[in-house]
Amino acid sequence: MAEGLFRHYARLNSVNNRINVRSAGIRASQPGAKPDQRAQRIAAANGVRLNKIRARQVSEDDLARYDLIVVMDRSHLGALAELCPLDLGSKTSLLLSHDPEQVLEEVPDPYYSSYDGFAEVYGMIDSAVVCLLDQVVKQGL
Repeated sequence: MAEGLFRHYARLNSVNNRINVRSAGIRASQPGAKPDQRAQRIAAANGVRLNKIRARQVSEDDLARYDLIVVMDRSHLGALAELCPLDLGSKTSLLLSHDPEQVLEEVPDPYYSSYDGFAEVYGMIDSAVVCLLDQVVKQGL
């Protein structure tokens, strides 16, 4: 959802041609799979398209190539540290840390919840992505 939302807001703010956004999982058990149907439904209901996003696993090349690596929870930070011997500290962050109004540190995994669980997580991600995009644009990343 985060990739789709970031692309959506980048397009709305006319910065999509300056920002390269890719998402990847720590473990992609089904490479090439589309996002969960519940995620697609809630995104579509909000005018956000996820239809071109496909599951893939993060690579060491991704960690070297991208300026900013944003993760959903602390376990992802640990997994990235194991994957890459480089010091990623300055370029990694938790998504929700970009939203000053968010009380949680980590995005809960909605996979085992209902549509309502996805809707709640969508709202968290949406708000954090808006804040993150604003920071990226202001910092010229």
